[in-house]
Amino acid sequence: MATKPSTARKEAYRWRRWLDHLSESPSSTNPAIQSRYVDMLLETEKIPILHNLIASSCTWLLLAGFLVFPGTFSTLQDTALVDGLKGRRRDNEMISDAIENPPLLGLAVASCALGTAGCGWLWWRWRSNLIWPTRQIFL
Repeated sequence: MATKPSTARKEAYRWRRWLDHLSESPSSTNPAIQSRYVDMLLETEKIPILHNLIASSCTWLLLAGFLVFPGTFSTLQDTALVDGLKGRRRDNEMISDAIENPPLLGLAVASCALGTAGCGWLWWRWRSNLIWPTRQIFL
């Protein structure tokens, strides 16, 4: 009779253990569920907000540079066609005359350079995470 209570205790212990096993989170019971993609998604939650702000600022700077840059050469096509056909001027003079606003050209180049450098640095910093650079920099 002494063996029956110990068997009942063992059986109760097995049931409690099995029920505890069911209540555990899936990542602790099966490590195959937590893939590299899930790890990258969790890592995006831990990226500092300053990096998100820098990424947004740099992409807007890059866009502003691309929008301003062509506006500085608004008369290049007309000048190139007219002067190129006549053959009066050299190419360097033709381009320098076509720039309507040289300070605006400097602003466009600086904006493009800063935006590209910032985006490049953030991409290099978070290159192990494929999700964050794609969402914050490239889209």
